[in-house]
Amino acid sequence: MNLILIGPQGSGKGTQGELLTKTYNLTLIEMGSVIRKAAIEPTYRGKLLNSWVNQKGKLLPDGIVFGIFTNYLERLGVYNGLILDGYPRSVKQFSLLEDYFANRGQIIDLAICLDIPIELTIKRLTNRLVCTRCGEIYNLETNPPPKDSLCKCGGKLTKRIDDQPEAIKTRLEYFHQITQPLLTILDEKGILVQIDGSHEAGEVFRLIQKVLVRKGLVS
Repeated sequence: MNLILIGPQGSGKGTQGELLTKTYNLTLIEMGSVIRKAAIEPTYRGKLLNSWVNQKGKLLPDGIVFGIFTNYLERLGVYNGLILDGYPRSVKQFSLLEDYFANRGQIIDLAICLDIPIELTIKRLTNRLVCTRCGEIYNLETNPPPKDSLCKCGGKLTKRIDDQPEAIKTRLEYFHQITQPLLTILDEKGILVQIDGSHEAGEVFRLIQKVLVRKGLVS
């Protein structure tokens, strides 16, 4: 099965993606991470991506994101059993993805939207810390690091640039303006399910599993 995870920053897409990956032996593609890695490449494109994403906190044009996605996917050589976290984010991106998959005999089986209140989004993101060495994510309230400012691997913890208050506000505005029309399209296609993402991670995962069983995607 191919799944899409949709939701604003801090909705828990990364956590649920990891749980789905481990439970059902799927391949997780976290587009935020893919783009951030492309943005630190010592190339002209890398510098442009860094300026656009990390410094301005804005979404990249659909065509550029599609190119980054397809290049990454083709390097992996995997087109089925995917969990797409953070992609597609717009109607245009979904249309490009649908055509790309159709040419390879694949479809999107389900799109899972994690709904959380704006206040909870901001609270989760302002408490989020990321390891600069291994990429492990912590939350000062729900998943604090074992040592102050240090990851379990010994790496330094820091806040992402796009987790700063102004960047969070910009991202949320983009999400509601650009992604809401996508949800309408996915709903019309009958592949959208909405899950309350404000619960504890284990409960959210249980709700997702119930949907997968009901849809006949897992037994």
